[in-house]
Amino acid sequence: MRRQALTALAAAALLLASTHVASAQPHTNNGTQGAAGQTAAQSTNNGTQGAVSNNASNGVSNNASIGVSNNASNGSAPPQAHPVSDALRQKAREATALLQKNQLEPAEKLFVEIYAEDPAYEEAMFNYALLLERTQRTPRALEILTRLTELRPDSVQPWFYLASFHQRNKDNAKGLAILEEATRRFPNDPQVHNRLAQTLDKDPQRAIAAYKRALELDPADKTALNNLGALYIGQNRYKDAVAVLERYTELYPRAANGRFNLANALLALGQHDKTIALYEDLTVKRPGDAFALSGLILAYTFAGRYDDADKTIAKAQPTPETRLAPQVAYAAGVRWLFQGNPDKAEPLLTSARKELPAQLYEALAWAELLRARGRLDDAEKILQEKAANPLNAPLAQPFLALIALDRNQPEQARKLLDAAISAQPDYTNPRSLVHLARVPPAGVARLEILITPPAPAPVAPPKARSCACSIPAARDLSPLALLGALPLVLLLRRRR
Repeated sequence: MRRQALTALAAAALLLASTHVASAQPHTNNGTQGAAGQTAAQSTNNGTQGAVSNNASNGVSNNASIGVSNNASNGSAPPQAHPVSDALRQKAREATALLQKNQLEPAEKLFVEIYAEDPAYEEAMFNYALLLERTQRTPRALEILTRLTELRPDSVQPWFYLASFHQRNKDNAKGLAILEEATRRFPNDPQVHNRLAQTLDKDPQRAIAAYKRALELDPADKTALNNLGALYIGQNRYKDAVAVLERYTELYPRAANGRFNLANALLALGQHDKTIALYEDLTVKRPGDAFALSGLILAYTFAGRYDDADKTIAKAQPTPETRLAPQVAYAAGVRWLFQGNPDKAEPLLTSARKELPAQLYEALAWAELLRARGRLDDAEKILQEKAANPLNAPLAQPFLALIALDRNQPEQARKLLDAAISAQPDYTNPRSLVHLARVPPAGVARLEILITPPAPAPVAPPKARSCACSIPAARDLSPLALLGALPLVLLLRRRR
């Protein structure tokens, strides 16, 4: 039990600011992808098909079970050399090993000896502070970390440790202030700007600016490229996300998280061929991956390739007894909603809802199922709750517009739909609602009437001007009369 408590503390710790863990995608990272240190992107509006950031605020170096730092494996530029004797380094390894085993008393004895000899030994002092926090001596931990920033003015890492301490202890404002001070002291270190951006989860515009600054300093910065793309996805800026993530996948073609994020952005843009190619490749390289399978099912569904979607579902569920992962169950439910079959969609979405109750797209699909069942009030309640978030509103409003149409309220439906379209920078035509908001085709057909202006009434061609005068037929006139009538003919023609 004590080891579990220590593990929980370490997992929550905001440790190394630029840990580049081998992370795979999905969305509300729950370990399905087998990667440590992976969290959902800031402001991501969709946990089922959301974006993944290389978020070092939860990343750990070397040992995910406890989160101690064994060395500067954080990816940031190394500080000026700080000499550590071999004997002291060995003692630090022993203390760290004891801390990992939850043998706190002998570990503390060694850390006290290390502190007495070299209080500027970064990794050892961080682990010592972690032990002190574990034993409810946070003031002493704060004292050690604060002194470390003073003893190592050349190194940014102590500032990351100090910011993490305050964030772990629920003082996010103090943690943010420390990171802002770090950006002033180390303005040319991209990892400082990355770490600041990861902390600005409630201020996406500042976070975007911080990631862009990191990329100015290092255009190939892995964390900044992936996280900026993930943040753009969370802001419904899919074209911007694609531009960044294509660069990321070019530089790091084997990084799965960037490929997942790119596929996610392309899916939202309705670029079916590219999306399907990416997801098919991911399902080959990551067989059984629930997020790759669900993404592929959705891509096939949005492209109208229902047979291929069914084949993918069958691979995920080879027998009726096989339990579908909630992400796959959600995607399979959407597939049947798109073909107007709520009976087949309901058990799948019910299964997904049990494990993904807070996810936006799952909630939208569930609300659409309720609407199809005639439960308009229940559907509206879910959608209004999601629409309260400005980022989610453009995705929920088309479904609310369908409810308004069901209630014979076309003007209200038009207002809702206009609001949704105006807030979607990547909207191009009614079909965009399929991949941007995941509205089934039958719903899009109903909404399209609200979007498409009525054809103009045909305009009658102008009538030719006519003259009331008549000209005698030439056959009725004698030759002399013809000559006499010639001036009259010329005059009438001139009048015409």
